[in-house]
Amino acid sequence: MTTILGLSAFKDTSQEPSSFLGYCQQEGKSILVYEFMHNGTLKEHLHGTLTQERHIGWIKRLEIAEDAAKGIEYLHTGCFPAVIHRDLKTSNILLDKDMRAKVQILVSQNLQ
Repeated sequence: MTTILGLSAFKDTSQEPSSFLGYCQQEGKSILVYEFMHNGTLKEHLHGTLTQERHIGWIKRLEIAEDAAKGIEYLHTGCFPAVIHRDLKTSNILLDKDMRAKVQILVSQNLQ
């Protein structure tokens, strides 16, 4: 439960990770629910299924890198205690409907 309270503290900040909306526990399974990111992951655009459909130009790539850097900076300096991501990669950078990047934080802690 500590994890859920900590994740909800990110809400309503300009450099937040993908927004945590809630959770569900049913039949011994726990599910965390995050906002829907319309354009999937950066990895899908660079190396996967979306490579041919939507080309990302160099200016947009720099904007995505800047967004991701601001998100990581926020985790390191804007959170108390500071959050260290430990698994930053293109599959953990999500793109919203305007192709703005948000860092996905994965939770592996038991919620029971």
